[in-house]
Order: sequence, then C-alpha cells, then structure tokens
Amino acid sequence: MTDNKAMQESEVEWVGIIPQGWHVDRIKDKTTSVVGGDWGDEPDSESMGENVIVLRVADIQDRYFKSDNLTIRKIKYSSLINRLINKQTILLEKSGGGEKQLVGRAALPKNFLSKAICSNFMAKIDFQAIVDIEYVNFLLSSLYFQNLNYPHIQQTTGIQSLNVTNYLTTKVLFPPLYEQQAIAQYLDQRCGKLDAIIAIKQQQIKTLDALHQSIIFNAVTKGLDDSVLLVDSGVEWLGDIPQGWKQYRIKDVAELSPNYSENKPEPDELCSVIPMESVSVKGDIDASNLEQYENITNGLTFFENGDVIFAKITPCMENGKGAYVANIPTRYAFGSTEFHVLRSGYKLNGKFLYYYTYNNAFRDYAAVNMTGAAGQKRVSTNFLKYTIIYLPDIGEQQRIVVHLDQETQCLNALKQNLCQQINILEAYKKALIYECVTGKKRVNTNDVRTGIKLPD
Repeated sequence: MTDNKAMQESEVEWVGIIPQGWHVDRIKDKTTSVVGGDWGDEPDSESMGENVIVLRVADIQDRYFKSDNLTIRKIKYSSLINRLINKQTILLEKSGGGEKQLVGRAALPKNFLSKAICSNFMAKIDFQAIVDIEYVNFLLSSLYFQNLNYPHIQQTTGIQSLNVTNYLTTKVLFPPLYEQQAIAQYLDQRCGKLDAIIAIKQQQIKTLDALHQSIIFNAVTKGLDDSVLLVDSGVEWLGDIPQGWKQYRIKDVAELSPNYSENKPEPDELCSVIPMESVSVKGDIDASNLEQYENITNGLTFFENGDVIFAKITPCMENGKGAYVANIPTRYAFGSTEFHVLRSGYKLNGKFLYYYTYNNAFRDYAAVNMTGAAGQKRVSTNFLKYTIIYLPDIGEQQRIVVHLDQETQCLNALKQNLCQQINILEAYKKALIYECVTGKKRVNTNDVRTGIKLPD
C-alpha cells in the first residue's frame, strides 16, 4: 500500500485532497442510461410478454443481490428492451427506506446478466465501459454510508423517494481504470473476509437466541428440578409437565384488559405513551414519551406497572413483541391497540406470565390459532382466555423468574458483546472503503496479489 504519492486539491468537500491523476466527475458523466424498473404482471397472466426475474429492494444483500426466493413476473417485450441487466449495470434503490434506514442503497446484480430486470422501486443505471463496475459499486456504497444521498431524498406519507437525477450530479472520484480494478479487487478481498467474520458472529447471536428460548421453555414448563417426576399434560405443545403442577385457563389466574388499579388519571396528569415500535422483541420498553392525559388519543390500550403486554397482530406477535411492564415513570401508560394486556392474580407471578407467553412454543401455538385475513391476522381475546396453563406454587414461580432473569442477563451480555464486535467490524469496513475510493489509501496490483493480513 503506497500512501506517499503526489496529491492535489479535489474541490469536493467530502473528499478533500486526492492523488495526482485521479479525476473528479459527476456520477452521471460516466453513465450511458438511467431507466426505472417495471413490475409487470403475474407470470401466469394472459398478457403478452416474457417471464423474467424481477429483482426487488428486499433482495439487496449488502453490495449485491441474494439469489434465493426470487420473484418471477411477466414483462412486456417493449419494456424489456432497455431494462435487461448487463455487465455494466448498477441498481439503485429510489423508493422505500424507513425510520432507521435511508433510501438510496446501490447494489451490483452481477449474477443476473441478461436474465433479469429491477422492480419499479429501483433505477437501472448503466455505466460506460471505461469504468470498472465493481469499483463504482464500492464508490456508491461509500456515498450511502456517509449519507450523501440524504440531500436528494423527498419524503411523503412515510415513504422516502430518492431524486435519482439530482443524486447522479454528486461529484465523485475516478482513478485510472487499472487502479479502479485494483481497488475493487482489493476491497472485494478484504470486505469478503470481514463479511465472513461478521456472518460467524451473527450466527453466534442466533445460537444464543435459540439457547435462550430453550432455557425459558424448559423453566416455565418443566421447572428447575431435573429429578421431579414428569407426567403428560395432555396439551401437545406443552408436552410433559411436573407432577403436582395445577391446570388453569389463563382467565382463571389473570385478568384480560384490566381497568385502572387506582383513580382515573386527572386531565393534566402525565402518562406514558408507548406505541408498538417502543417495545422491543427482547421485552424492553421505551417509556420516554409523556403526554398529559387529556391530550392522549381515545381508544389506546391502557396498562400499568405489573401488567404483561402481548402483541396480538402478525408479525409482531411471532417476533416476540411484548413485555413485563416495570419502571414506567407514570402511574398509567397508553399503547398500541394491537396489544393484549394481562394482569396476574394472586396465584400467578406477573413476570412468570411474561416468560410463559414470550417463549416460542407458546407463540407458535398462538400463531396457529390466529384469526383474520392474511397480513392482518390477530390473536383473539378468547384464545388467551381459554388457553391452558400449568402452574407450580407461587414460591416456585418466583424462583423460576429469578433464574430466568439471571440467565437472560448473562445471555444478553454475551449478545451485546457480539453486537459491539459486529459494529466495530462494520465501521472498519466502511472506513476502509472510503479511504480506498478517495485515495487516502493507495492500492496497486501487488496489494491484490499478495493480500494483506486483517488486523487482530
């Protein structure tokens, strides 16, 4: 890696000084065409056209496109002419995004030459043969990492739209072609190693999640004493349960949709407002949003400390949305209408009920019994009321809760450590790409041939 070559001012604010021989151009100056995608018709429709792969925004996987679960659509022949992917194509997300993710990701469809087009939520951009398309892919990724697409985003009714024409006027750097190729190969080599390490750590997190679920299921359905005699519960999803545990319906030991435990809030009393997005799949609650009671929308779901909330709608329910409500800074909270609220009675520990309803086996059973149309299915109140629950005495429930709290804390710490490692690796990857495409780090063919050992 050689960093001591002559440098020059670039006149591009996000780049600064660049190597001699590198040129500044607008992205559009290196393109040959820009065309929007097409969604076409169902593949078995009677309309004229050809069935082809249509790559969607959901198919983007880092800098490329995944090759499983692809969508086939029938596209009119006239629409295919300018839309088929070729070896100099980059696809750019022009509509979508979300609260935590800006629109504007670019990805290289290198495995789909002449076999696919993109959906109407993306733009197909063809580049001149004088640029290396892999280099361009890394270059556009670096722009996205630095939010340089943000000034060109318009947002209406929650949907972000990227003004592609304006975005393509962004000034970027193009080194000589041989150096573009060296940079692309070097970054592909280095980022591939980083991605492999990240994938291993992500799999470790999934393994910890599976272990967590197993620990919860065994504790709330088998108890903590491995020597206890187990008997058939008669409930398929529960399996065997400890002898002596008593059978109840949830409605026998918990109140659904309970009322205020104290006086109704005063008009000027502060209450917590907790929408669905403020509850994590790990049971954490963001209760920082406070409103006076008189300003809170009618019809929201009421709950308070000590209650259990359980997401009723798909896919929030399956994903684990729910919580044991604790440490709410106000007497009362109001949340999404898509929460069921349960308040345990004297025979049931509230935190035990949360763990019971959080475990995957219970949620799988609830999913099978959902009602409603596809995409809008919900867990009914009657399902919760009449579902069978087996309980040990209240003392053992408390011991189980303490055990699960400790195990959860330990596993969460391990997962947090892995997440921090992933964040560091992702940040290093982004910095590496930026430094290479701006000439802060120089790459030559020797770097690609020999490779460079990753830092410890």
